[in-house]
Amino acid sequence: MTYMYGFANLRQSGYAILQEINRVAGLTGLYRLGKPFLPAQDQRDLNTLEQVLGPIIDPLNIARNSFTQWSAQCDLELSNFKRTPQLRTFEREKNGVQKLFEKKKPDYSILATKMQSTLLALEVVERTAVKKDIKPEEKIPAGAIDVITVEKAQPYTALKRIESIFQNATGYVKIMDKYVGEHTLDFAWKIPVSIPVNILTSIIGNKTKSKFDVAFKRIIKERPSAVEIRLCDPSEFHDRYIITKNELWQSGPSLKDLGITKWGTVSKIGDATTKIEIEKKFDDLWRTSKQLRI
Repeated sequence: MTYMYGFANLRQSGYAILQEINRVAGLTGLYRLGKPFLPAQDQRDLNTLEQVLGPIIDPLNIARNSFTQWSAQCDLELSNFKRTPQLRTFEREKNGVQKLFEKKKPDYSILATKMQSTLLALEVVERTAVKKDIKPEEKIPAGAIDVITVEKAQPYTALKRIESIFQNATGYVKIMDKYVGEHTLDFAWKIPVSIPVNILTSIIGNKTKSKFDVAFKRIIKERPSAVEIRLCDPSEFHDRYIITKNELWQSGPSLKDLGITKWGTVSKIGDATTKIEIEKKFDDLWRTSKQLRI
């Protein structure tokens, strides 16, 4: 799905996502209603198929992927406006939808209701939005916004496509990602060894904790510059950012999942004011967070 700038296009794309959620909910409801009326053997066969295909087939795949793109475009579009209470409400609603999509089996009716309230909040933002006072030299030049797309089950491709963000980093690299894992550290190897790396997170996956510990010890030992990880309250932030001295990037999925279990995009935000705001938030949380020690 291709997105264009402007509230009208954001609304149209958002309601297309809501329609897809409702479509999945309707089909799933019919399936659940009709299944008990099938012969016992057919029900058993369907149960077997559900167990085998359940982890592979994702009924919400289209809606989930479209929402990731839509969310990134919302952030880019709304970065041109002042952070009013109405805009903050919309961001909270949108983050709530994202959290529901991250569940393996979200309740479709709750998801649809949350998406509906998010779209209503967007309409309120449209009526009350106030443009930022941007100096001419701070305006986003043509081509300042880049979007890198990475498909699911392509970890090597993910690394190759976004490695330039890390290889070309200057000054420092700050990664803001609530969920980290061993794959997160793969990207750190692409950062020039003289550049310090700060990773702010909240949750390290239990299933990969031992592998993460080994990878973290190795990277600390082999990199002469500092690599530090700090843990903060998971309620403090949701979105994922890569911050360098001169650039700001936003990732849809967590870096640990990018190209492995999740399809997603990494988008460059060229607005100088937005970079200052996001980096200040990172620095404030960093100062009050606890250092991870292995």
